[in-house]
Amino acid sequence: MASKIEIQDADKCIIDQPWTPASSEDILETKIEISKMEMEWISDWLQEQDHIKKCEETSIFNLDKAQRRLFKSAVNGDWEDVLVQCEGQNWAFDVKVTKSDDTIFHLAAYNKREDIFERLLKLLPRGTDHEHIAMSALEKANMEGNTPLHIAASVGSKKMCRSIVERSRSSRALLSVLNNKGETPFFSAALHGHKDAFLYLASICNRVEGYFYSQRNDGDTILHCAISAEHYELSIIILDEYEHLVNVVNKDGNTPLHLLARKPSAFKSGSDLRWYEKIIYHFGVVVEVVQAADGVGLESDQCSHGEPEKKKEFLFQSNAKSDATPILIAAKNGISEMVKKTLKRDPMAMYDVDEKKKNIVLLSVEHKQPHVYELLLTLEKENIIKKSIFYEVDDEGNNALHLAAMKTEPEKKKEFLFQSNAKSDATPILIAAKNGISEMVKKTLKRDPMAMYDVDEKKKNIVLLSVEHKQPHVYELLLTLEKENIIKKSIFYEVDDEGNNALHLAAMKAEFDWPVPGGASQMQWEIRWYEYIQRSMPRRFPFLCNKKDQTPEVVFTENHVSVVTQGRDWLSSTSEACSVVAGLFVSITFSTATSVPDDVKDNKHVKASKIFAASSFLSFYTSLIAVVMFLSILTSGCKERDFRRALPWKLLLGLIAFYMSIASTLVSFTTGHFFIFRAQLKFVSSTSYIVTYLLVTMSSMAVFPLFFHLMWATFKNVPQRKYRVTIPHWLYLNE
Repeated sequence: MASKIEIQDADKCIIDQPWTPASSEDILETKIEISKMEMEWISDWLQEQDHIKKCEETSIFNLDKAQRRLFKSAVNGDWEDVLVQCEGQNWAFDVKVTKSDDTIFHLAAYNKREDIFERLLKLLPRGTDHEHIAMSALEKANMEGNTPLHIAASVGSKKMCRSIVERSRSSRALLSVLNNKGETPFFSAALHGHKDAFLYLASICNRVEGYFYSQRNDGDTILHCAISAEHYELSIIILDEYEHLVNVVNKDGNTPLHLLARKPSAFKSGSDLRWYEKIIYHFGVVVEVVQAADGVGLESDQCSHGEPEKKKEFLFQSNAKSDATPILIAAKNGISEMVKKTLKRDPMAMYDVDEKKKNIVLLSVEHKQPHVYELLLTLEKENIIKKSIFYEVDDEGNNALHLAAMKTEPEKKKEFLFQSNAKSDATPILIAAKNGISEMVKKTLKRDPMAMYDVDEKKKNIVLLSVEHKQPHVYELLLTLEKENIIKKSIFYEVDDEGNNALHLAAMKAEFDWPVPGGASQMQWEIRWYEYIQRSMPRRFPFLCNKKDQTPEVVFTENHVSVVTQGRDWLSSTSEACSVVAGLFVSITFSTATSVPDDVKDNKHVKASKIFAASSFLSFYTSLIAVVMFLSILTSGCKERDFRRALPWKLLLGLIAFYMSIASTLVSFTTGHFFIFRAQLKFVSSTSYIVTYLLVTMSSMAVFPLFFHLMWATFKNVPQRKYRVTIPHWLYLNE
């Protein structure tokens, strides 16, 4: 650094020198030099930017190329190449390789490659400095919001679920992740009916957290989904572990029982069982599936607890604006088990209050929940909660005594899961009656006889619904329960909002086809159903009018015009075809009966002669009877009342006579053939005739199923929604 004296000397020198202005040439040269320097600097900067851009493009190109190679290898099933590409390349675990934003972990889980998935997890970097890479890969969600754990649970791989949970540092964080539909991995396992994966995921969280993870955005719980998909074994396990889910309503106002009531095939009364299937059903051993749930330790606390990172409205909280925590809602609705477990895990929850400053004590008192209040007194004695919370007041200054003195408002709907949605007023017993599930109706009425007074939005009770939807098993059950004094006889005499009683509804046309062939049998069973209901009603009922001033008989006539027309057309076409064939048999048998072989005239072979005479006689007259029966059907007016007995009986008699004519004609032909050609065909034995006779008989039996069905329809007193007539399969020659 220059000293002060040197600087002063330099200044003197500058001052002493005379100042001369720069020439224009010097200024021009200086500007040129500055311009050159600027151009060089700009050129260098542009080159540097171009170099950076090229490097970035090269990097992006290489990455995109690597992504395509990774995806191609995974799609082609070349997982060994995938493992080679992922080794030492941390970016490969986090990069999205499909248009659906799936990572390599998603693809391995989709394909259920458990061995590959395990090896991919081992390739994830370990150590504190690299743990964020592993967590990022395992928490990465695709376009649908599904993490690899979602996919592993949905394909039912317990092994992959276990590997992910054990590899992650926070199993709670992974279990609480919601996809776009609000489904957790725990939910996905139940949704797809994978029992083992579900039980494993249930075992790493406690019951309270299980309730958190059990409902998605549309309100459906895991129990709703399991019943809808008919995973009944899993449904029993869920119900055993999360019993309060049975009362949760979805956005349509349906509880799981509502859904079960719409599944007639889940019950014996709604199943079409063969005789041997009924034996298996009756003597089958029912395995206690809940033992499987008890064996996996669903109460274990292996995962860290607390509020999930991605907060979800709890399933018991139906009002999104409510500030109530799960323990407050549980206290309000009397779920003492949940209150107890929550307080033992987190005693500070006793200080939770809702928007009206009411704590668990005030809510249990206000909503008259003695089990919860007794539990709180017990926990206070055990020093788990403080006595001071019993003395709190709400925002209006009401203490527990004030709230206990208030009258509960029944019209005020609950905020909890038990409330029914206005969209669906039908209770489970009404839906069960409508769908013919007599087992559910029986158990419900024996457990809660007051359910007999349930009505839907049209004021129809269980009797009216079972009659309207033609459910004989349910109606017979109700008659039996009435005789046992379990239900009142008065419910059989109720009317709906249109003034229709049970007979009016029985007179209406069924929305389905009865399981009998032909329009005539359909009409016959419509009449039989009406008469069956009429026999169980007072004599005055056929003369009662609804709000349209119509009696049941008028309703029946108006509703069955099309059925009468269909029955008439079916009978006409059937009778025409059969009468033509029967007429041919009449002419054939007449000529056969009048052409008597010489041996018969000479009384040779007396036994064979008697067979020929009897068969030809029977063949002629049965053919004639068949023709007369079919002609009587064609000439009848086919009135509504004729379908009850007259027309079905004429058709049956005509068919019976026709079949007898076929059989007797065969016998007559065989014996006549024996008399005429026995000398020329000595090698033909009686066995050959029998075999030929049986073959022709079996061929003619192609129409026997129709005959059996008509017999069933005619002689069955009570029409059935479902039935099975056991007919040998070899009779169905057209199948």
